[in-house]
Amino acid sequence: YEKLFQNKPELAVLRMLGLFDRPADAGAVAVLRKLPFFEMPDTKWKLALHALHEARLIYEVAKDGEIDCHPLIREHFADEFAKSHRGTFKKAHSWLYEHYSAQAPKLPDTLKEMTPLFYAVYHGCKAGLHEEACGEVYHDRILRGREAYLIHKLGVFGVNLSLLANFFEPPWTKPVSGLKPNYQAWVINTAAFALRALGRLAEAVEPTKAGAERRVDLQDWRNAAASFSNLSELQLTLGAVSDAIASARQSVELADKSRDAFQRRGKRTALADALHQSGDLASATRLLAEAEKMQAEDVPQYPILASVGGYRYCDLLLAEGAPAEALRRAKETIR
Repeated sequence: YEKLFQNKPELAVLRMLGLFDRPADAGAVAVLRKLPFFEMPDTKWKLALHALHEARLIYEVAKDGEIDCHPLIREHFADEFAKSHRGTFKKAHSWLYEHYSAQAPKLPDTLKEMTPLFYAVYHGCKAGLHEEACGEVYHDRILRGREAYLIHKLGVFGVNLSLLANFFEPPWTKPVSGLKPNYQAWVINTAAFALRALGRLAEAVEPTKAGAERRVDLQDWRNAAASFSNLSELQLTLGAVSDAIASARQSVELADKSRDAFQRRGKRTALADALHQSGDLASATRLLAEAEKMQAEDVPQYPILASVGGYRYCDLLLAEGAPAEALRRAKETIR
């Protein structure tokens, strides 16, 4: 069909459909038809659509103007278009990126409002605008920065992972070269977090490790410590106890380098937990006591470990046969 429709309007339509990873909506089609490559009179356009439908290459055009075809057809013509007219292919995606970026509120609240931004990320990356799509659309508007709105408020980890896939080649340890090193480290760690949340633990190991190592390369000691601690927890969950201990030891070293009091305390409790699971209760007890001493010095109004660190201490106390002390700590924490 590619040869049959050479230099004909039908081939232009098929190439246009290859720009999408979903049905082409009427608004996006209207934008693309203003690009000289796709310009043609309405009569020619309608005849081309009719011919393609007769050839069973596209489905019947929907009443709202949406055009759809089999995914394999889109995939073929995406590849053909990218190879035969690389510049135009990227320019078309750039136009779609701008179009969809403008279709959503600055900070959308619902998935429905946010959907155009998902499309914008896809087309921006296809246009080679990885840095802009990652920073201005994905980070600033979809996640709302540290708020991580898509995850913490909407809870759609699967959608988040599909968005992150746009920044990899292939997933999940090799980000695209179009991203700066700090963004590369960030998308690896974010993807690892999403994989863990989805229960895909074995897949999460490599990106978690890769992300941690990149943080070390960037001398981002605080985040590197957090990443190695995450790796330790993941390895422990999967039963790789000796690996978990090694990763936790590294997280403690990095936390000390960061001089971040919260990280220094927390990473000691992570190492203590790994040692506890290995059966080394004495070393675990020593580390938890050390972390708690740091807690009392750093935050005197809360002299005992709380949150995850407190849980780890109580878990160890139960293993040592000291339920009364675990209960005392639990009550004190609630108070």
